[in-house]
Amino acid sequence: MGKNWSAASRPAKRLLRRLRPVDSFNLLLFNSELSSFAPAPVAATTDNVEQALAFIRNSRFAAAPTCQRALRAGLAQAAKAGGQPYIVL
Repeated sequence: MGKNWSAASRPAKRLLRRLRPVDSFNLLLFNSELSSFAPAPVAATTDNVEQALAFIRNSRFAAAPTCQRALRAGLAQAAKAGGQPYIVL
Protein backbone atom coordinates (compact mmCIF):
# COMPACT_ATOMS: atom_id res chain seq x y z
CA MET A 1 0.00 0.00 0.00
CA GLY A 2 1.40 3.39 -0.95
CA LYS A 3 2.22 6.08 1.54
CA ASN A 4 -0.43 8.41 0.01
CA TRP A 5 -3.16 5.83 0.62
CA SER A 6 -1.89 5.24 4.15
CA ALA A 7 -2.03 8.97 4.92
CA ALA A 8 -5.43 9.39 3.24
CA SER A 9 -6.99 6.50 5.14
CA ARG A 10 -5.80 7.61 8.60
CA PRO A 11 -8.66 10.13 9.19
CA ALA A 12 -11.26 7.55 8.12
CA LYS A 13 -9.84 5.02 10.59
CA ARG A 14 -9.91 7.62 13.38
CA LEU A 15 -13.50 8.52 12.53
CA LEU A 16 -14.60 4.88 12.51
CA ARG A 17 -13.08 4.29 15.96
CA ARG A 18 -15.06 7.24 17.36
CA LEU A 19 -18.47 6.10 16.14
CA ARG A 20 -21.07 5.11 18.73
CA PRO A 21 -23.35 2.06 18.44
CA VAL A 22 -26.32 4.40 17.73
CA ASP A 23 -24.49 5.79 14.68
CA SER A 24 -24.62 4.27 11.22
CA PHE A 25 -22.01 4.47 8.46
CA ASN A 26 -20.78 3.18 5.15
CA LEU A 27 -17.51 3.51 3.26
CA LEU A 28 -17.36 4.31 -0.43
CA LEU A 29 -13.82 4.10 -1.76
CA PHE A 30 -13.30 5.47 -5.21
CA ASN A 31 -10.86 5.85 -8.05
CA SER A 32 -11.57 4.54 -11.54
CA GLU A 33 -14.13 2.25 -9.86
CA LEU A 34 -16.37 2.54 -6.82
CA SER A 35 -15.99 0.05 -3.99
CA SER A 36 -18.59 -0.01 -1.22
CA PHE A 37 -18.14 -1.53 2.24
CA ALA A 38 -21.86 -2.35 2.44
CA PRO A 39 -24.84 -1.89 0.10
CA ALA A 40 -26.36 0.61 2.58
CA PRO A 41 -25.33 2.26 5.85
CA VAL A 42 -24.82 -0.18 8.74
CA ALA A 43 -24.95 0.24 12.53
CA ALA A 44 -21.62 1.19 14.10
CA THR A 45 -21.32 -1.99 16.11
CA THR A 46 -17.86 -3.14 17.18
CA ASP A 47 -18.00 -5.94 14.60
CA ASN A 48 -19.02 -3.64 11.73
CA VAL A 49 -16.34 -1.10 12.63
CA GLU A 50 -13.68 -3.83 12.73
CA GLN A 51 -14.86 -5.15 9.36
CA ALA A 52 -14.73 -1.62 7.94
CA LEU A 53 -11.18 -1.14 9.22
CA ALA A 54 -10.22 -4.41 7.53
CA PHE A 55 -11.96 -3.21 4.33
CA ILE A 56 -9.75 -0.10 4.37
CA ARG A 57 -6.60 -2.10 5.14
CA ASN A 58 -7.26 -4.50 2.26
CA SER A 59 -8.14 -1.83 -0.32
CA ARG A 60 -5.73 -0.87 -3.06
CA PHE A 61 -6.24 2.30 -5.03
CA ALA A 62 -4.15 4.46 -7.34
CA ALA A 63 -3.59 8.18 -6.90
CA ALA A 64 -6.09 9.91 -9.23
CA PRO A 65 -9.62 9.63 -7.81
CA THR A 66 -12.78 10.73 -9.55
CA CYS A 67 -15.30 11.38 -6.81
CA GLN A 68 -18.51 12.17 -8.70
CA ARG A 69 -19.88 8.60 -8.59
CA ALA A 70 -18.86 8.13 -4.96
CA LEU A 71 -20.46 11.43 -3.95
CA ARG A 72 -23.73 10.57 -5.74
CA ALA A 73 -23.81 7.11 -4.13
CA GLY A 74 -23.08 8.57 -0.68
CA LEU A 75 -25.77 11.22 -1.02
CA ALA A 76 -28.31 8.63 -2.19
CA GLN A 77 -27.54 6.38 0.80
CA ALA A 78 -27.69 9.32 3.21
CA ALA A 79 -31.10 10.35 1.86
CA LYS A 80 -32.49 6.85 2.43
CA ALA A 81 -30.96 6.44 5.90
CA GLY A 82 -32.65 9.44 7.53
CA GLY A 83 -31.17 11.17 10.54
CA GLN A 84 -28.30 13.60 10.13
CA PRO A 85 -26.08 12.49 7.24
CA TYR A 86 -22.38 13.31 7.19
CA ILE A 87 -20.25 12.67 4.16
CA VAL A 88 -16.48 12.79 4.63
CA LEU A 89 -14.31 13.15 1.54
